[in-house]
Amino acid sequence: MELHRKNVLLILLLIVLAGSALRIYNLGAASIRADEGGTIYFAERPVQELVNIFHPYYDVQPPLFYSILHFWIQAFGKTAFALRLLPALLSIIAIPIIYLLGKELFNDKIGLFAALIFAVSQANIRFAQTLRMYPLLILFALLSVYFLMQYFKNPSHRNFALYILFAVLSVYTHYFAGFLLGAEFLFAILFYKKYGIKFSKIFPMFAISAILSAPAGWLLYHQLAIKTYTEVVYFGDDPLAKVTLLAPNQSNIFARLGLIFYQLSVGFLQFNLKSRLFLVVFISSIAVFSLSLIAGIKHMYYTRKEKLWLLLLSVAFPPICLALLWSLPLNNGHTLIPVLTYTRYLLFISPFYYLLVAYGALEGIPQLVRNIKLQKAAFAIILLAIVFFNAVSLNYYYTLDSKQENWDALSSEISKDYSQGEPIFLMSASYFYNFEQAFNNGANVYSVPTNLLLNNATFADAYRSIGVINESNSCDALKILDEKTKSVW
Repeated sequence: MELHRKNVLLILLLIVLAGSALRIYNLGAASIRADEGGTIYFAERPVQELVNIFHPYYDVQPPLFYSILHFWIQAFGKTAFALRLLPALLSIIAIPIIYLLGKELFNDKIGLFAALIFAVSQANIRFAQTLRMYPLLILFALLSVYFLMQYFKNPSHRNFALYILFAVLSVYTHYFAGFLLGAEFLFAILFYKKYGIKFSKIFPMFAISAILSAPAGWLLYHQLAIKTYTEVVYFGDDPLAKVTLLAPNQSNIFARLGLIFYQLSVGFLQFNLKSRLFLVVFISSIAVFSLSLIAGIKHMYYTRKEKLWLLLLSVAFPPICLALLWSLPLNNGHTLIPVLTYTRYLLFISPFYYLLVAYGALEGIPQLVRNIKLQKAAFAIILLAIVFFNAVSLNYYYTLDSKQENWDALSSEISKDYSQGEPIFLMSASYFYNFEQAFNNGANVYSVPTNLLLNNATFADAYRSIGVINESNSCDALKILDEKTKSVW
């Protein structure tokens, strides 16, 4: 039974409002943390410096999000709320776009359900409240797939240009978007005949996208060529950089892939096998999402094979590419970068994953259960289960996770005993800009190697006291400077 148009718009509005409330709630409460400080630092560079591909800046991200944030800061300031409002709004805008893509591929119901899963997704809410480029990447990824399908349906100049626009913008937002473009190209090669389109019409679209994206590849090459101390700090002894296929540990490729899809399903929850609530969420969420996914894939294989391939390629091709990249050995026996260890790098595939789950819940499972009442009951259970899973993880995020790295509290404690001119040393470059944002007393703040002995005669003679914030203690915030000692470890 099809939904009335007014009902569709009303349900979509309610989903958008719910998703907006979850993304705006507590938005400015947490300190600037994790990679946010570095994001602000780069956004405050001159735009011409960010976009200069011949003299790349010291980061491994493309310049688009930093450039947008540069002007956002000028317009709205640098409070935590104002800064995080940008990714929150981008994530909110993505909600109706998911509905439109679901409607284009299937129908209103599947589009609405996928939009709902995205709206309540703890993983997406978490990064909607983080000052990084991931929500912008999701938005451009969705629009590139949407206009690809629009072009296959109606190969007009408008759809041709819009696909190229959003495909290229996605690459300049994050380099891993190139894997999605690869998935789209594979889909086009496989199914252009089915849509009655000549190869001569689709090849120029991808060729132009590749040519316009080429400067991003040049920029990435030169960014990776910059040798910095942080390479050693971040990855030199990181156990996650030692990839394995067989060993049952955190560096196992299949274990990491499973964890990523688990986090896309129910968010970031601390593993606690002694907690009954965690065990209920862990086991039942795997059952609900796996059943919906398998039922959907099975049904789509016989009824909508080309759309199944579009979604499967969008969901599977980027992780496969990242798994291969993670496996590339360097001379020191480590990998290039533990890219597959961070779910945020694959967050842009989540809408396509949710579309597969939504299709399975609404079309696949009803084929397994013929009774109408049982079909409705099964859908209600899946709907409530997904909301419940994310409600549990959202409660954890809002009450506990969001309080980590409390640099504001740390700065307040330091200020009580701080004397002007004393140096402060951070034992990690990754936290430097976060502390600098919170502690604006004009202090001399330095980032130093973890093996540097700070209580030696040179430092002791030069300063009355030295304060050190150790990386391993900084996340709980209050392992802080002690004026009675030369350093705090």
